[in-house]
Amino acid sequence: MSQEWVALVASGTVSVAVAVAGAVTAIWIATLNRDTTLQLAREERKQQRLSSAYIEILSLVHRIGYWASRVRPLMDTNPPQERPLLPSPEEQARMEALVTAFGSKEVRDLKTEWWKEIAEILLRDEDIAYWQKDGGDDSGGEQASWKALRKHQKAEPEMRRALGEQIAKELEHPST
Repeated sequence: MSQEWVALVASGTVSVAVAVAGAVTAIWIATLNRDTTLQLAREERKQQRLSSAYIEILSLVHRIGYWASRVRPLMDTNPPQERPLLPSPEEQARMEALVTAFGSKEVRDLKTEWWKEIAEILLRDEDIAYWQKDGGDDSGGEQASWKALRKHQKAEPEMRRALGEQIAKELEHPST
């Protein structure tokens, strides 16, 4: 009888141990799954915010690029074309904030280089307006401003393209 009792207790103990091990394993797997699910959800939210920020940045970059390409047309029409409007300072400040908050070092650097071209276009546009206001320039200042404007208008799309390609790379989308 004592051997039967020992066998019964031993088999009961093993059964309890297996049940406890199974429960602990189930809890561990559930915790691991929950942690993995939470991490994946965080990563998805982060990627979505980055994507939204980069798309907004690119939208404004292209609007400014359109302005830069049309600010002083080679030939005008009759009646003269309306000058495109540069996006508002508020929109430009938002773009800067998004680049600062979300942009990688590469995106920030490319945006800075692109903006240098835009700043030069703005300055040349102001120079030309100044020379034309005074009835033209015989000293060559207006001509030099036009030449510099065209140089920067030619460089700007390449800088814009490089910025767009870097953003596409970071978002893991193929660029065209």
